[in-house]
This record gives sequence, C-alpha cells and structure tokens, in this order.
Amino acid sequence: MSNSESLLIDMDGVIADTMGGMFDYVEEHFGHSLAHEDIQDYWFQNLPRSDIFTALRSRGFYRNLDVITGAVRAVNRLREEYNGNVYICSKPMDGLDTCETEKRDWLTEYFDEDFAINAIIAHDKTTVQGRVIIEDNPEIAGGIWQPVIFDQPYNRHSQYPRMYGWHDLQVVRDAMRAEPNR
Repeated sequence: MSNSESLLIDMDGVIADTMGGMFDYVEEHFGHSLAHEDIQDYWFQNLPRSDIFTALRSRGFYRNLDVITGAVRAVNRLREEYNGNVYICSKPMDGLDTCETEKRDWLTEYFDEDFAINAIIAHDKTTVQGRVIIEDNPEIAGGIWQPVIFDQPYNRHSQYPRMYGWHDLQVVRDAMRAEPNR
C-alpha cells in the first residue's frame, strides 16, 4: 500500500483519456460535438451535463478509454525511479457499480496486473497517504500530499505546480524532492 513517500497518480484525465471517451459517447448518443477546449470548468458548467454524466456512468466506459499519449512509458519510468512506490489513486464514478473493475481491467491492459491490483480506488483521496499526487482536478486539496496538476483546459487557473504532458517529468521529480507539506 501507499505510504508518506509514495507518488500517487490519478487516472481519469491524467493517464486515461476520459474527456476523449466522453466526447465520442456524447456525440454518438446525443449528437453534441464537444472538444477539449470546450471544457473550461471541471464540473462541466454551461454544457449538456445530463448527457455527459450519462456517458460517464455507462457500462464499459472506463474499460474502453484510450491512453493519454506518453503515459505508459512515463509512468513505467517513474515506477522504476521510485522503486515501485507509485500507485494509481482514482475515485470511482458514483452510480456505476462496474467502475472499479473497469479501471483495474484498463490498468492491467496498459500496465500490468500487479499495478492494477495495487491501485487505490477511493471515494476520498484525502485519506490516501502519499508525498505527491498527479491530478487534473484543480480543486484537489486536503490531503497530506502535494498536488502536481496535469494540464487540461479546465484546470489552467490552478496555482499548483503543473506538468504539461508526460514529457514533463521534472516537475514531478522536483515535487518529490521538495520538503513535504505536513
């Protein structure tokens, strides 16, 4: 399990292309054409929210997401650098009873079974121990970890350290070396 020196990595919007999957679903089922730049708010304000949440709560949604470019190589590099003390820390979607299983199956496909088994699927990430969390939610707060924001159009206002893609690992390394916020 994770500890106070662990690197935590969110799944949706960080390693799994949740927005791309949601855009495809909403266009196919509801006829709305959306793109990343349309999502200016993490909670989808001023957008067809009921259609978006229907997509996010549909069976098979999380299992079939694409991987974000560079994520597999970079996460595996971080796993090597931090001697395996790297964990996925993801919140399950309320209202989808298969979400946790789908996320673990996805992790097994793109990474390996051990990484999937050890993933932390938690309703409250603030209860999870870690030194740093890579996260796309600009409002993430309250944990003992230091957030590093994975850049998305909806989180550009966040003041946390930011990585601009999986090529930008130095931000993570610097945060892991910094004095912890305890």
